[in-house]
Amino acid sequence: MRGVGEDYLVTRIEPDECVAAIDSRLVIGSIGGLSGCPVFVWRVGLIVLAEFVGIVVEYHESLDLLYIRRANCLQDDGRLHK
Repeated sequence: MRGVGEDYLVTRIEPDECVAAIDSRLVIGSIGGLSGCPVFVWRVGLIVLAEFVGIVVEYHESLDLLYIRRANCLQDDGRLHK
C-alpha cells in the first residue's frame, strides 16, 4: 500500500529488501521508534543527492507502513502545521 496526499505520504517497508543493522553479531529485528525521523529520497543524476522530503509521524509494525508528513508541512520553528 502506498498513498500520497497534499501533505502526507504512506509507504510500505519491505523488510526483505532492507539492510539489517548488526552489532556484535546481533541482528536488530524491530524498527519501532521511527517517529520523528527524517525521510530522504535519493535523486540520481550527474551527482547523487539525498533530498529531505518529510518526517515520520507514525509507524504500523504489523503492516510495515510508514506515515510521513511532507517537509513543506514544517513551520520555521520545526513544528508541523496542523
